[in-house]
Amino acid sequence: MACAGPGDSAPAKPARRRGQSGEPSEFAVALRSAIAERGLSLERLRYHLARNGHELSIAALSYWQSGRSRPERPSSLAALASLEDILRVEPGALSCLLPNAAVVVTSRDEVDVAALAVMAGLGTPRDEGYSRLSVYERLELVQQGVLRRRSLRGVLRATRAEVVGFPVVWRDAAAGDDVRIEPRAHCRVGHAIDLPDGIAAQVLFDRPLHARETTVIDLDFICTGPAPPLTRWDVTCRARRRESYVEVAFAEPRLPLVAQRVVEVGGRESAEFVPVSGARLTSLVQDFGPGVVGLRWKW
Repeated sequence: MACAGPGDSAPAKPARRRGQSGEPSEFAVALRSAIAERGLSLERLRYHLARNGHELSIAALSYWQSGRSRPERPSSLAALASLEDILRVEPGALSCLLPNAAVVVTSRDEVDVAALAVMAGLGTPRDEGYSRLSVYERLELVQQGVLRRRSLRGVLRATRAEVVGFPVVWRDAAAGDDVRIEPRAHCRVGHAIDLPDGIAAQVLFDRPLHARETTVIDLDFICTGPAPPLTRWDVTCRARRRESYVEVAFAEPRLPLVAQRVVEVGGRESAEFVPVSGARLTSLVQDFGPGVVGLRWKW
């Protein structure tokens, strides 16, 4: 992946990155203040970032603090958590000031790197700092059998203090290449990266959680791009969950002809037929995991 530099951070029209009044953005002001408070030169800041594996140019850092540009590439977003740590500010203090505009990743070679950048930028890797107690999902399909909305409700518990959020990385052909996330309750979306077959994003809590504090988050994934008809849905439980519920809502008159519920534990898979009743399929498992539980259907 290319290193961030002037090409990453020097737009042709610098004023586009500033507010309506022409003043530097909140991010630029906060970054400049943090650098001054820490007493580091841009050269020393670049040196510390490089030691943490982030190759940023002095020009890029200068553009950021002046408001001429902002972090946008996956490599730049990945450096934010280290930048906050080096400047000794609270996790998310700088990244939360960036607009929620998505960064587009067009090369499939960059997909996994982009997903890792989201996690690194948040400072909370997947499944670290929190546990999923219960997860409820509802999938809405249109008449062509294409997924258009995925509603997700999760009951989460912080396993350490000051957990600010968690990363979401959804890669699935069923998602298509045009996905956005709409937060519904107790959360907001930070950085988002459009992937060729989904999205990677930071979901931030409305406030940092204390150790063992529990919260409920609600968010929707809206899919508007072309995608193939959905024929299966799998839920991977990496740790034990109290409940995992999935509901697939079909659009009449197109209903599945036959459906199965599949469970995989320890590499062994079992399947059972489930009745297609009305315009929906449901699956509920309790005290389950690690393992995979899914629904399969044929049109």
